[in-house]
Amino acid sequence: MVVGTDAHYLTAADRPIHKAYLNSKEGEREIDSFYKFTYLMSSDEVFYLMEDFADDWDANKSGHEIINWILDNTQEIQNKITDYSLERKQIIPKVEVTNYPKSLSGWFERQEKYPILCHLLMSDNDQERYWVNECYMSLLEKMYDKSIPESKFEIYLNRLEIEADIIKDIGDKLDDCLFAYFNTFKHYIDLFWKCGSIVGPGRGSATGFLSNYLLGITQLDPIRWGLPYWRFLNKERAELPDIDIDLAPSKRPSIFSAIRKERGPLGLVQVATFGTEGTKQAILTACRGYRSDECPDGIEVDEAQYMSSLIPQERGFLWPIHDVIYGNEEKDRKPVTTFIKEVKQYKGLLEIIEYIEGIINKRSSHASGVILYGDDPYETASFMRTPSGDLITCYDLHKAESAGDTKYDFLVTEASDKIITCYQLLKKDKQISPVDLTLREFYNKYLHPEVIDTTDQRIWDHLAAGDVLDVFQFSTGVGLAIAKRLKPQDPMEMTAANAMMRLMSEKGKESQQDRYYRIQHSGIKVFDDEMRAQHLPEDLIIKMHKHCDKYYGCCPIQEQMMEILMDVASFTLGEANSARKIVAKKQMSKIPQLKEQVFSKFDNENNAEYFWEVAIAPQLGYAFSLNHSLPYSFVAIQMIYLVIHFNPIYWDTACLIVNSGSLEDNQEEEIVDIYAPEGDDLANGVTFED
Repeated sequence: MVVGTDAHYLTAADRPIHKAYLNSKEGEREIDSFYKFTYLMSSDEVFYLMEDFADDWDANKSGHEIINWILDNTQEIQNKITDYSLERKQIIPKVEVTNYPKSLSGWFERQEKYPILCHLLMSDNDQERYWVNECYMSLLEKMYDKSIPESKFEIYLNRLEIEADIIKDIGDKLDDCLFAYFNTFKHYIDLFWKCGSIVGPGRGSATGFLSNYLLGITQLDPIRWGLPYWRFLNKERAELPDIDIDLAPSKRPSIFSAIRKERGPLGLVQVATFGTEGTKQAILTACRGYRSDECPDGIEVDEAQYMSSLIPQERGFLWPIHDVIYGNEEKDRKPVTTFIKEVKQYKGLLEIIEYIEGIINKRSSHASGVILYGDDPYETASFMRTPSGDLITCYDLHKAESAGDTKYDFLVTEASDKIITCYQLLKKDKQISPVDLTLREFYNKYLHPEVIDTTDQRIWDHLAAGDVLDVFQFSTGVGLAIAKRLKPQDPMEMTAANAMMRLMSEKGKESQQDRYYRIQHSGIKVFDDEMRAQHLPEDLIIKMHKHCDKYYGCCPIQEQMMEILMDVASFTLGEANSARKIVAKKQMSKIPQLKEQVFSKFDNENNAEYFWEVAIAPQLGYAFSLNHSLPYSFVAIQMIYLVIHFNPIYWDTACLIVNSGSLEDNQEEEIVDIYAPEGDDLANGVTFED
């Protein structure tokens, strides 16, 4: 016989807080007395609770002897527990590929210049031979159709050699064939088109790899557009890549079905996410569950809302309750006396708020993350179902990856559905030529980023006028205003505007949009005069011009910040990427350390402060990657292009159809309050990202 406890909270002292949390939830729950002893007990507490009954269990033994025997048995089991780990290296999902023969035909004179590509051509691994042959044939095809100048062929081959070297190096370090990752992605890109979805131009760092463009995973030529490859993969980061693609929401269910038909029922599973009680939510929850003689049914909603409104926000982040009450000297935060005064009117309320802040309270399926499994999904994972029956992992993303799973991001945007619907309307009315063009053929003929004539002034006139319905990223009030004000005239200026609208500024300081506009219209000499007024050394002025002139003295792009850190502050690529992650993922606790690291690279504090304020600080709230913002700008250009080259009624009608929600198979994400009885307390429309 052994003993254990059914623990719902940590210690007996936490029972009132657990009770308040139960009270905050709607629906029928067990009464508080049910949970009186459901906490982690010490052996002394167990002994005390059992001693009144143990004397009756065995006539030949005393109650104390029996209890000690039970506790000894329990301890013996604990002593036999051995540590083990579920962690393992990630498994790259494989698909069957064409088995190209080993051959160096046409490459004999190139072996010395392109050793990695030649190695892949003669590799024993069919995944490696497939990757290099598909890339090379695509490169030749693009050269023959003039989309890549023949004079630059060797430049493209050299880039492909660099990327092959990086992929091989990382694969060797991970002890797996990393080329298979890209082959698998290419396979499913083709499947997505067959399922009736368009695939967006790309998003994120993956657009910087030429090989992704050649395989059809992304759609922008990174050499033409100056997209850096090192943002995607580099030898300093031996980790699997992360490719995000955009699909049509209405087609995702059929895409998932097609993949499961190919890989098995558990061949594709969505990733679970878990939400927590944030600062404001913890206040509202605690107020609902609070009980006293004065508040037998909880604190009034208006009072709770008022208290939650007193929580300060900084660069999009709410202060944690600790900083609200005690301040934070490191971040120059003072206690919020108004909130303290309000919360102390209710004895014990603050303790409830502090305890439940950060507690996991919801589970959901990831907005885009899926995991592809092979023959034995249970080798690395376990699964559960949402109330609607969808399979999701039991682990969150980070734990799933630690257990050996590999995530693929299949995101959805309504923009994709609108473009598909517009194509269907045009095809139905025979407005496209030839009329039997498939969706992919139509897209490649009219909308592919490398075929759109971006010198057509009508594109930029429509963007500035804001007269095209639902232009991607530029249809909100902010987007319309910045397009009208900055008036982009090419994709790169549009990318700057796309990035600029997301930057936050410190209260009382000039916004980045205002700075961009001011220097754009006054001339770059204003930027130069500003730096000289700060008495910056000439070499620093030259480097700031080099990196910031194209954005009129601003630093709105992640890669721009990385390059300027490497050039001016002598950061390594790894250090610059770490800095980017701190900024991009809003790791505010690490900002002081990053600032200290930057300042240590300067002899003069004034120079360091200016550099920080211009190159780093504007991105602390949010910043776009060039490799993300440029393809997103092309989605907007595609929409304007449809209006320019066809009767606008087709685009407008497509927008109305999609906006009405009338497309079939459009599934809402489901989020479940894990503390609600029978999972009936649903909160729809929220995504808890990692």
